[in-house]
Amino acid sequence: MRLPAILAGLNGALAVALGTAGAHLIQEPVAKGWLVTASTFEIAHAAAAIGILALVPGRLGRVAALLMGVGALVFALTLGMMAIGLPRWLGGVTPAGGALMLFGWLLFTAGIAGERPSGGTQRR
Repeated sequence: MRLPAILAGLNGALAVALGTAGAHLIQEPVAKGWLVTASTFEIAHAAAAIGILALVPGRLGRVAALLMGVGALVFALTLGMMAIGLPRWLGGVTPAGGALMLFGWLLFTAGIAGERPSGGTQRR
């Protein structure tokens, strides 16, 4: 499944676009802050998703990366849409993106915690 990696790439590109818009196009301080927050979360979770795909093989890693990717996208897009003047009720959707990112981190943690150490021995 390439979707988590594709989402990571899209999230990285969106992070750059949102950061650029916040730095050069948006003047209103609150809207600028939304774009900075969106861009920061977006780039961090794009990188995290790529790392998860490398560190946690199999379905668990793909699902964790997918949750992070979708969560970051929802989080950033809702903040970005509000920054350009769309209705503020979109802010009510933003936490759903945060929750998805959180669940992605928890799945990543579960995948790493359940991993067998190298050398053929099992953890006790």
